[in-house]
Amino acid sequence: MTTDFIFNFCFMTTDFIFNFCFMTTDFIFNFCFMTKDFIFNFCFMTTDFIFNFCFMTTDFIFNFCFMTTDFIFNFCFMTTDFIFNFCFMTTDFIFNFCFMTTDFIFNFCFMTTDFIFNFCFMTTDFIFNFCF
Repeated sequence: MTTDFIFNFCFMTTDFIFNFCFMTTDFIFNFCFMTKDFIFNFCFMTTDFIFNFCFMTTDFIFNFCFMTTDFIFNFCFMTTDFIFNFCFMTTDFIFNFCFMTTDFIFNFCFMTTDFIFNFCFMTTDFIFNFCF
């Protein structure tokens, strides 16, 4: 029994030491591996985040500037177009109004003159014919 006890004790102790060492080594290995993996993934994620954040920010700035520039360009173009068309229409209106007014005055005078002339001519003709 004593021999058996010593043998079993030694065996169990050896087994315990072996398993403890194995488990400890395994724990250390896994801990290191997990830590390295965590560090790697954390760095990768952080780098990825920074890259994407910068890319998105740059993209936002670019698009914002592009949109703003486009807006300014279109706004100016539309405003210029509006001013040009407004002036053109106004000028056209003034020109046509004057032309129509002048035409009206000219035609009115011409018709009035024609009426007076014809009236006088007809009256004279009537008087002449009546008398004759």
